[in-house]
Amino acid sequence: MTRETSIEVFRQIKDEGLLSDLRQQVYEVVFNFGPLTNSEAAKFMRCQKNLTSGRMTELRDLGVIRETGKRLCKITGRKVLGWEITGELPIKRELRLTDKEMISIREDQICYLYELCVNENDSELIDYELQKIEGDMWDKKRKKLLKNT
Repeated sequence: MTRETSIEVFRQIKDEGLLSDLRQQVYEVVFNFGPLTNSEAAKFMRCQKNLTSGRMTELRDLGVIRETGKRLCKITGRKVLGWEITGELPIKRELRLTDKEMISIREDQICYLYELCVNENDSELIDYELQKIEGDMWDKKRKKLLKNT
């Protein structure tokens, strides 16, 4: 039986668009018919299992569904994981960049600052932009860029 708080959370998730369309569809199937396996959810949605299985993992990572343990699937007859709603709102994930992404961003910042030096020749604007870039490693770049103005 679905608890009242789960119904409230379901409505909030739906009304505020806290999940992408496909995640929302899978979430609604689990909410309305769960606990379900990936194959059972796929049957309700009239789609392939691979479409639902990835979304189940994503929804679990967001904290809106949880594993219920292994049980016999009504579709495949195999012992597989079941899923049910948690009654919780999605977890907001902190954006974390890889080292490669950070290097790319820094390269873009350097190119932007170089363009400012060449085109604007405005040391105050350049200094302001450099202050937005954190870290001691930028001190050398700053001096070099200001030298060019």
